[in-house]
Amino acid sequence: MVRRCCVTNCNGNYNPQNRVKAFRLPRNIEERKRWIAIIPRDNIPDTNNTVVCERHWPKGYLNVSDYGKLRPRDAPLVFSCIKPSLVPTVSVPLRKTSKSQ
Repeated sequence: MVRRCCVTNCNGNYNPQNRVKAFRLPRNIEERKRWIAIIPRDNIPDTNNTVVCERHWPKGYLNVSDYGKLRPRDAPLVFSCIKPSLVPTVSVPLRKTSKSQ
């Protein structure tokens, strides 16, 4: 059975001639929540069968071994199938300023 990428408008693994690797969401709860927060989709199913295809990582991404299988070390970062305005950005903490007196 082909696992389909959970990212909106991604057609990874739909075409048999253009297959790519698909990675499940991490088992670590904190890391899983971070991935779900980064992926630009409102209703991501939080199940063990939810996958993200390798098109959402830059070329040469770093791998780690997780239960005997390789998976990306970092969360997905590349969402070229989605309009840039819909991709969430990381909020920058406000600078501390002091009043001039």
